[in-house]
Amino acid sequence: MNFKNKKYIDFVKSLPCCHSGQYGVDPHHIIKVGMGTMGGKAPDICAMPLIRAVHDAVHDDPDSWPQIRWMIETQKKAIEAGILK
Repeated sequence: MNFKNKKYIDFVKSLPCCHSGQYGVDPHHIIKVGMGTMGGKAPDICAMPLIRAVHDAVHDDPDSWPQIRWMIETQKKAIEAGILK
């Protein structure tokens, strides 16, 4: 499986934050939901756009944030834009 997808990550960077709606995001790879790879990060297609403050907050308390919903919403946007097929 190819865990890297530059086209998808570039697309994620172009989107507004899933939480705040602000631009200037970091791609956040989903954490603490069984999507990682033996101590590594999740595949790029499991990334979502978050501004730095929200990104840090998610890492501080991952169970308090709707990461799965955000991931699916981001993937849906990528499918609609033709980034994912």
